[in-house]
Amino acid sequence: MECELIGMRIKRRIVEMMAKKGPAIWVILIALILSLPVWSAGQRRNQQKEQQPQQPGQGQPGFGPQNKSKDEADAFNALQKEQNPAKKVELAEAFVSKYPDSDFVAYAQTFRVTSYSQLGKHKESAAAAEQAVDATIKFGEKLAAKADADAKLSDKDRENVRKKDKNAVFLDRDSPQFQEFMNQSEQRIVALYKSIIQSYQMLNDAPHMMESSKKALGLKPDDVDLLATISNV
Repeated sequence: MECELIGMRIKRRIVEMMAKKGPAIWVILIALILSLPVWSAGQRRNQQKEQQPQQPGQGQPGFGPQNKSKDEADAFNALQKEQNPAKKVELAEAFVSKYPDSDFVAYAQTFRVTSYSQLGKHKESAAAAEQAVDATIKFGEKLAAKADADAKLSDKDRENVRKKDKNAVFLDRDSPQFQEFMNQSEQRIVALYKSIIQSYQMLNDAPHMMESSKKALGLKPDDVDLLATISNV
């Protein structure tokens, strides 16, 4: 019983700190979920494909989202640059609708999270954050599945793949890059849960607030200070 009370106090303290920080969570989410190096890496990789072939083994390591067409890249770039929160929501929803299988869906959903928060629409922000969590998990599973498939390829199989695509990249679950990307994805999910907690706190919805707190803390059971640390950035 005493442990449960301590846990409740910790969670309550986290929520209180988030409430004090307010808009800081928007900055944190953008920093964690929409890092410019990831986006520019995707752009560079596609530009390199269009401009000149790469030699096998060269180029980007294949981690992070990649746009599949110029139209998709242009649409996301317009979304990224938009400053008006209402217009940003409109562009984000249009992007998700037009490119539902895009690697950038989680990023577009995150723009909905921050924009709805700026508009004071906390219920919509929480819902968008849940969708961003799902999209982030889905993208991670996509990379993991590719890594598993790549691990089964023989040297000859890889050679044949490279004959068809000189820019082909093979993922390795044990590589530092892969593990780092997955760790960052986990941090993004925790940050999204943090925004959900804050949204429900603004709505005075204690049951949903505590439910989201448990999910967030469940990702880092040995690091109960994580959410408080993020809220202090």
